[in-house]
Amino acid sequence: MHSQYRKIKYNSLEISYKLQYKNRKNKENKKILHHKEIMIKDLKIPYEFEKIVIIKTGWFNNWAEDEYFTDNFHISKEIAKLLIESNINGIAIDSPNVDKYGKSTIHKLFLKNDIWIVENLTNLDKLTENSYKSYFIPLNINTEASFIRAFVKSNKV
Repeated sequence: MHSQYRKIKYNSLEISYKLQYKNRKNKENKKILHHKEIMIKDLKIPYEFEKIVIIKTGWFNNWAEDEYFTDNFHISKEIAKLLIESNINGIAIDSPNVDKYGKSTIHKLFLKNDIWIVENLTNLDKLTENSYKSYFIPLNINTEASFIRAFVKSNKV
Protein backbone atom coordinates (compact mmCIF):
# COMPACT_ATOMS: atom_id res chain seq x y z
CA MET A 1 0.00 0.00 0.00
CA HIS A 2 1.38 3.42 -0.90
CA SER A 3 2.16 5.72 2.01
CA GLN A 4 -0.31 8.28 0.65
CA TYR A 5 -3.10 5.80 1.47
CA ARG A 6 -2.12 5.24 5.10
CA LYS A 7 -4.96 4.57 7.48
CA ILE A 8 -5.22 7.53 9.82
CA LYS A 9 -6.28 7.35 13.44
CA TYR A 10 -8.18 10.37 14.70
CA ASN A 11 -8.82 11.85 18.07
CA SER A 12 -10.22 15.20 16.97
CA LEU A 13 -13.65 15.06 15.28
CA GLU A 14 -15.33 18.15 13.95
CA ILE A 15 -18.99 18.51 13.11
CA SER A 16 -19.10 18.73 9.33
CA TYR A 17 -21.00 21.99 9.36
CA LYS A 18 -19.39 25.19 10.54
CA LEU A 19 -21.92 26.98 12.62
CA GLN A 20 -22.22 29.73 15.10
CA TYR A 21 -25.33 30.07 17.21
CA LYS A 22 -25.88 33.59 15.93
CA ASN A 23 -26.07 32.41 12.27
CA ARG A 24 -29.79 31.57 12.38
CA LYS A 25 -30.61 32.97 8.94
CA ASN A 26 -29.06 30.07 7.03
CA LYS A 27 -31.80 27.43 6.39
CA GLU A 28 -29.49 24.45 7.03
CA ASN A 29 -28.26 26.01 10.26
CA LYS A 30 -31.88 26.53 11.37
CA LYS A 31 -32.53 22.78 11.02
CA ILE A 32 -29.31 21.89 12.83
CA LEU A 33 -29.92 24.42 15.59
CA HIS A 34 -33.39 23.03 16.19
CA HIS A 35 -32.22 19.43 16.64
CA LYS A 36 -28.69 19.75 18.15
CA GLU A 37 -28.21 16.00 18.42
CA ILE A 38 -24.84 15.05 16.90
CA MET A 39 -25.38 12.10 14.57
CA ILE A 40 -22.88 9.94 12.67
CA LYS A 41 -23.77 11.73 9.41
CA ASP A 42 -22.62 15.02 11.02
CA LEU A 43 -19.04 13.80 11.59
CA LYS A 44 -16.20 12.64 9.39
CA ILE A 45 -15.80 9.16 10.87
CA PRO A 46 -12.21 7.91 10.67
CA TYR A 47 -10.99 4.44 9.85
CA GLU A 48 -9.87 4.04 13.45
CA PHE A 49 -10.20 6.10 16.62
CA GLU A 50 -7.47 7.04 19.06
CA LYS A 51 -8.10 6.24 22.74
CA ILE A 52 -9.32 9.79 23.44
CA VAL A 53 -11.86 11.41 21.12
CA ILE A 54 -12.39 15.18 21.05
CA ILE A 55 -15.59 16.47 19.43
CA LYS A 56 -15.50 20.06 18.19
CA THR A 57 -18.91 21.71 17.80
CA GLY A 58 -18.05 25.40 18.15
CA TRP A 59 -20.67 25.67 20.91
CA PHE A 60 -18.15 27.25 23.32
CA ASN A 61 -18.56 30.47 21.27
CA ASN A 62 -22.03 30.85 22.82
CA TRP A 63 -20.83 31.06 26.43
CA ALA A 64 -22.73 34.27 27.25
CA GLU A 65 -26.02 33.14 25.68
CA ASP A 66 -29.01 32.27 27.91
CA GLU A 67 -29.40 28.89 26.16
CA TYR A 68 -25.76 27.84 26.62
CA PHE A 69 -26.47 25.14 29.22
CA THR A 70 -30.01 24.18 28.18
CA ASP A 71 -30.02 24.10 24.36
CA ASN A 72 -26.56 22.77 23.54
CA PHE A 73 -25.22 20.15 21.14
CA HIS A 74 -25.29 16.63 22.57
CA ILE A 75 -24.15 13.19 21.46
CA SER A 76 -26.60 10.73 19.92
CA LYS A 77 -26.93 7.16 21.11
CA GLU A 78 -25.57 5.95 17.74
CA ILE A 79 -22.34 7.91 18.20
CA ALA A 80 -22.04 6.78 21.82
CA LYS A 81 -22.38 3.15 20.74
CA LEU A 82 -19.85 3.60 17.92
CA LEU A 83 -17.31 5.09 20.35
CA ILE A 84 -17.94 2.34 22.90
CA GLU A 85 -17.47 -0.33 20.22
CA SER A 86 -14.24 1.43 19.19
CA ASN A 87 -12.86 0.90 22.71
CA ILE A 88 -12.05 4.52 23.44
CA ASN A 89 -10.94 5.50 26.95
CA GLY A 90 -12.31 9.04 27.03
CA ILE A 91 -14.48 11.60 25.28
CA ALA A 92 -14.06 15.39 25.35
CA ILE A 93 -16.45 17.97 23.91
CA ASP A 94 -16.81 21.76 23.80
CA SER A 95 -20.45 21.53 24.81
CA PRO A 96 -21.53 21.68 28.48
CA ASN A 97 -23.04 18.20 28.37
CA VAL A 98 -22.79 15.01 26.28
CA ASP A 99 -26.52 14.52 26.96
CA LYS A 100 -29.57 16.52 26.03
CA TYR A 101 -30.50 18.93 28.81
CA GLY A 102 -32.16 17.08 31.70
CA LYS A 103 -31.13 13.60 30.47
CA SER A 104 -28.28 11.27 31.48
CA THR A 105 -28.53 8.39 28.99
CA ILE A 106 -25.20 9.06 27.24
CA HIS A 107 -23.39 9.67 30.54
CA LYS A 108 -24.61 6.31 31.82
CA LEU A 109 -23.59 4.51 28.61
CA PHE A 110 -20.08 5.93 28.72
CA LEU A 111 -19.55 5.48 32.45
CA LYS A 112 -20.93 1.91 32.38
CA ASN A 113 -18.22 1.17 29.81
CA ASP A 114 -15.44 2.88 31.82
CA ILE A 115 -15.20 5.83 29.43
CA TRP A 116 -14.46 9.10 31.16
CA ILE A 117 -16.10 12.34 30.01
CA VAL A 118 -14.70 15.86 29.71
CA GLU A 119 -17.22 18.60 28.93
CA ASN A 120 -17.32 22.34 28.45
CA LEU A 121 -13.94 22.75 26.77
CA THR A 122 -13.11 25.97 24.98
CA ASN A 123 -10.95 27.11 22.06
CA LEU A 124 -11.20 23.80 20.22
CA ASP A 125 -11.23 25.80 16.99
CA LYS A 126 -7.46 26.09 17.52
CA LEU A 127 -7.09 22.33 16.99
CA THR A 128 -6.27 22.15 13.30
CA GLU A 129 -4.69 18.69 13.09
CA ASN A 130 -6.56 15.37 13.17
CA SER A 131 -4.54 13.82 15.96
CA TYR A 132 -2.84 15.08 19.11
CA LYS A 133 -1.39 13.83 22.32
CA SER A 134 -4.20 14.87 24.66
CA TYR A 135 -3.93 15.48 28.38
CA PHE A 136 -6.78 15.97 30.86
CA ILE A 137 -5.44 16.36 34.39
CA PRO A 138 -8.05 16.35 37.20
CA LEU A 139 -7.57 17.76 40.68
CA ASN A 140 -6.20 15.21 43.14
CA ILE A 141 -9.40 14.97 45.20
CA ASN A 142 -11.74 12.11 46.06
CA THR A 143 -14.95 13.05 44.18
CA GLU A 144 -17.00 11.86 41.22
CA ALA A 145 -16.10 14.96 39.18
CA SER A 146 -13.40 17.59 39.10
CA PHE A 147 -12.13 20.66 37.33
CA ILE A 148 -9.33 19.70 34.96
CA ARG A 149 -6.34 21.16 33.22
CA ALA A 150 -6.71 20.27 29.54
CA PHE A 151 -4.01 20.64 26.90
CA VAL A 152 -2.84 18.96 23.74
CA LYS A 153 0.54 18.48 22.15
CA SER A 154 1.07 18.13 18.42
CA ASN A 155 2.05 14.70 17.11
CA LYS A 156 4.29 16.37 14.53
CA VAL A 157 7.98 15.95 15.24
